[in-house]
Amino acid sequence: MRVFISAGEASGDAYGASLVQNLTRMSEARVDVRKRVFEIMHRELGPLEPFTPEGSFRRCWDVDSMEDLEFLLVLESEFGVSIPEDEISRWMTNEDVVRSVRSRVSETFSPHFEGIGGARMRAAGVQLYADSSKWGAISIAQAVRVFVRVWSSLIRTKKHLRKGPSGLFIPIDFGFANIRLARFAKKNGWKVLYFVPPGSWRRDRQGKDIPIISDAVVTPFPWSADTLTKMGADAYWFGHPIKQLIAENQSGEQERKTIAVLPGSRQHELEMNLPLIAASVQGITTDPLEFGLAPSLDVQEFRKEWNRLAPGRSDIFTVGDTYGVLKRAKVGIICSGTATLEAALCRCPMIVVYQISKAMQREVKLLRMKRPQFIALPNIILNRMSVPELAEAEGVTKEQVQKALAELLNNDAVRRQQLADFDELDTLLGPANAISKTAALAINLFK
Repeated sequence: MRVFISAGEASGDAYGASLVQNLTRMSEARVDVRKRVFEIMHRELGPLEPFTPEGSFRRCWDVDSMEDLEFLLVLESEFGVSIPEDEISRWMTNEDVVRSVRSRVSETFSPHFEGIGGARMRAAGVQLYADSSKWGAISIAQAVRVFVRVWSSLIRTKKHLRKGPSGLFIPIDFGFANIRLARFAKKNGWKVLYFVPPGSWRRDRQGKDIPIISDAVVTPFPWSADTLTKMGADAYWFGHPIKQLIAENQSGEQERKTIAVLPGSRQHELEMNLPLIAASVQGITTDPLEFGLAPSLDVQEFRKEWNRLAPGRSDIFTVGDTYGVLKRAKVGIICSGTATLEAALCRCPMIVVYQISKAMQREVKLLRMKRPQFIALPNIILNRMSVPELAEAEGVTKEQVQKALAELLNNDAVRRQQLADFDELDTLLGPANAISKTAALAINLFK
């Protein structure tokens, strides 16, 4: 079956790659359900007596009611199915567990992955028709620069979608391209599962096209799911996908000695933010900075530019290990976007810095654009100011950054308050299996 995933920018690329890995694992688990269930039993449960397929489930395994439920959740995740909790009461023998899973599994799901994405999706085995790693834009001037590149990719992608049999189209965020592609795909017989719809963080509204162009929607925020459901969409909230990415990351908690810097993944972000950060850290701290860089960036060019801006420093440049960078840091300088949420969930107190260009400043004045109440996702989700936001229409000064950074470094109470807010945020973002649940939903769309 064709599965076409269209992801924009770094976070979408990461979600898309993980979705591919989960779909692949689930499809492989379906090949021999019985063998796989028994393997999972031996891996997850503590044996009490020798195992036999017809042996008593409760006498074979050391499980209580809570562990029963945990094991059911593991089975759901491994096979991409939904099993009611009352099914547990029917597990008399080990074979009963197999029957419980097998009755919900379609044996015919064998995906072939195509799409639009970046380095992570390519590494996951997706046949890419376009690289979206440099498509990001947040202003009119920036959008003009990438318009021709994006539009020509859309035309080519539509040709690929029209060729051969239809399948499952999974757009991830990036509304400008994906709303158009989803509408086209649905019109040409594809099932559409919109994962992380654009603007889902908004509490007052959601995209009016989403219910029309999708068969199902998985959104990272509960209020978004509620609103989309009222609009007529088949909407689901399984938690925020970042939580699963962080939970699956191998970087454990480490001694926090550095200052994490996530400067952004777009070229214009680097051009604006790096000079400000370089000027701001001079004289404030001798702690090493560790930069968390997107795989799309050229680390050698980045290092050369940073050494020009901040000569004589011994800083660290890390590619593709954002969570490790954040877990090694005592504080962070984060340039807005999804990275602010990653920092919070990795328990890295932060300041949010976003310098806008002169052209963007002129746009703000010309269009009389009002600054939103909050720009950092932790503040948006908590609906209050938790982490400092330095992003002014007239530009951010090094003195503003230095003041906020010094307070964060030197005031234990400020850091403790942020950490307490991050605990609340973690709860609000729900379970850590949103991507697995989305993969299961994707499979169920074709039952």
